[in-house]
Amino acid sequence: MKNLAETGRDPSEPAEPQVSIQSFTPEWQDSTIDCIAEVRRAQYNDPTGFVKPIYKEGIAKNFQRFPYEDFFIALDQEGQQVVGNIGLRFVKEEEDKTRIGQLRRFNVRPTFEGKGIGSRLLNRSLDFAKENNYREIYLTTECDKEHERARGMYEGQGFKRVASEEMSPDDLNLILTGDVDDNLKNIKEGKTLIYKLKLGAGEPFHEKVE
Repeated sequence: MKNLAETGRDPSEPAEPQVSIQSFTPEWQDSTIDCIAEVRRAQYNDPTGFVKPIYKEGIAKNFQRFPYEDFFIALDQEGQQVVGNIGLRFVKEEEDKTRIGQLRRFNVRPTFEGKGIGSRLLNRSLDFAKENNYREIYLTTECDKEHERARGMYEGQGFKRVASEEMSPDDLNLILTGDVDDNLKNIKEGKTLIYKLKLGAGEPFHEKVE
């Protein structure tokens, strides 16, 4: 058995889970909804784990409408359940044919957090965005302590905070979901934060993880 000096890891520590990242397919609909619900129960202390109808209606229907949209899932080592997910949704096309997109429904099950799965999902979605001519990617997140790790990951990947005043009303409405008035109120009060990443031309954002 290799020792700590050879591996850089204490052999008494549990190994990181071996997960695979792939595009969503309908057979994973129920497991994806379960993943979303589990994360919601943990983050919001919501015993019902309420999942919005947009996701229950079908992930493919809402996140794979076009060839330049996708929803990525992380499967556990046994390939039996979804342990994380992220969606890249098309928002609009600019005059120069570049695209604006938004990352939505970014989750990692609590028991799998802190093991690099979120970073792999984010990297895959950004690779896909660059390959499909996206110029800017938006996301919204909460300002609470529970989302602190996620905010650090976004900022580490180059996402920058954007004030709502810096966006046109039309663009702001495009990235708001659900109860638009309530979401806009949370943004104005600083409870919900907007981040934006500018993608340049060139090689994929990160090396693909097959």
